Amino acid sequence: MKETYLHYLWRQKRLPFHHMTLKDGRPFRVISPGFYNAYNSGPDFSEARIEIDGIVWVGPVEIHLRSSDWKSHNHHLDSSYDNVILHVVLKDDKPVHQNGIELPVLEIGEFIDTEHYRQFLRFLEKMENAIPCESFLLEVDPLFMQEMIARCAVERLERKYRELMDIAIPDDPIETFYRLIARAFGTKHNAMAFEQVAFHLPYRSMRQLEPRERKISYFELSGLNENGRKRQKHDKSEGSYFSDLPNSQQLQPSIWIYGGVRPSAHPHIRIQQFCSLIDLLDLDVFLSDMPTQELLNSFDELIRTINKNEPIKRLHISNTLKHQLLINAVSLFLFWWGKVNLNPILQENALELLSKLPPEDNRLVRDWKKRNVRVDSALDSQALIELLQQYCMRKKCLSCSVGNKVLNR
Repeated sequence: MKETYLHYLWRQKRLPFHHMTLKDGRPFRVISPGFYNAYNSGPDFSEARIEIDGIVWVGPVEIHLRSSDWKSHNHHLDSSYDNVILHVVLKDDKPVHQNGIELPVLEIGEFIDTEHYRQFLRFLEKMENAIPCESFLLEVDPLFMQEMIARCAVERLERKYRELMDIAIPDDPIETFYRLIARAFGTKHNAMAFEQVAFHLPYRSMRQLEPRERKISYFELSGLNENGRKRQKHDKSEGSYFSDLPNSQQLQPSIWIYGGVRPSAHPHIRIQQFCSLIDLLDLDVFLSDMPTQELLNSFDELIRTINKNEPIKRLHISNTLKHQLLINAVSLFLFWWGKVNLNPILQENALELLSKLPPEDNRLVRDWKKRNVRVDSALDSQALIELLQQYCMRKKCLSCSVGNKVLNR
């Protein structure tokens, strides 16, 4: 039997605890199974609450197939196991003492539902698929998928918020937003390169330059010219912020990725579009609690103005790029700024903004649609990307509402 199955039974309290006693005959009650520790070292569950003989104990719970595994896993040498309050085992084959105290034991072997375990094993066989439960999706009430989508939408923003802390400047939200916009222009291929551009050419310094000077600075730092070729020399006659920076140097041309990038998203195109946006964008507007629809209308008008002023059609900002900026920069900034300022309205606005945008059209989202999963907005598509990458591909089915429902059919 797999130990992960016992973890699942304990976590879901899927055992007839009311018919069970500890191995020594004492009554017990599981108030809370605790928090599952799937990836870090230490006991399997932390902060469990177990009532034994009328006394509530709070602490870790460890689970094994056999109680003798405690020693074979060297837990007796690890101080992180000193406070374990209960040892849950399939078979109790040897008493376990830690710090001279015999651990309470719950033996569960006779209460295992063998048919349910066989179903669990069949479920594991499906895990070779990108979406392990795909063959069962039509049998699951769509409400469970909607519940997981809502959960993953928030989890994705929370995870991106944590990642953003590497480049964020809490006391300078404008500069943080500027870096987010730059990274969004790079999309997945050139996000890091654009991030470097924004880091070396900060927003407040760039805003002090005339548009032409600003454009020269961006291209000089990038190591490219407006046709996408490497610059051989700098033309100092027009002036640039970049040329006045001490110890500054061009980015290496190799930092820019062209393979797999559509012509409309090539770096020299994106830099020019980025310049056009920075010329007109007022970042201070996004620090307020502006209603979501008003923010969208304002951003739409900004993009229309940029495209109207740009005579070269290939430099126009498309609806796809506009939505990418709203998803990967604006909504994330609202969520981050709301978290920094403990402002739940901004956090809700971030989610509402995604709900008002059309869903993304990429392979991951199309794969979900092929499996008859509804994708009505960018909130749904972002959530489903998170579900696939953070749950399905990591085989964390026991932490997923849909996976649990499939297993409990």
